[in-house]
Amino acid sequence: MTSPPGGHFWTWLGAAILVGALAVAAAAAWWLQGAQPGGPQAIGFAAAVCLAGSLGGWLLARRPQRTPAAAVAGGLGAVAMRIMLPLATLAWLQVNDGPMTGAGAATLLLVFYLVMLATDIALHVAAGRMPRVDRGGERPN
Repeated sequence: MTSPPGGHFWTWLGAAILVGALAVAAAAAWWLQGAQPGGPQAIGFAAAVCLAGSLGGWLLARRPQRTPAAAVAGGLGAVAMRIMLPLATLAWLQVNDGPMTGAGAATLLLVFYLVMLATDIALHVAAGRMPRVDRGGERPN
């Protein structure tokens, strides 16, 4: 089985970096619109949705795979998780005219998604420069 580049340490370090990047973005949003009615709830809601999608996608992409086909399937699943959760939430916000919509949750969702996407891309580029760790086992031909 082949571990992802950088091994498990890099996986958990990347997860911590993703959480930190979202915390900085949420703090900036709090500073800019935290006093607005419904602002703290909208910030928390958008941050939770983006964190779930991005962190879930990162951890799924970093799972060790036995074959190249499994690695491709894992990568596609990670992209789907990273995109679909915020996209479905954005669609829900557009259809329902509730307090979250009025507080700017859709805009926050977009901003947080872009912050997490940029961070995720940077982490994957950095991880791709690291050597793979071979744990033994079957190797595809």
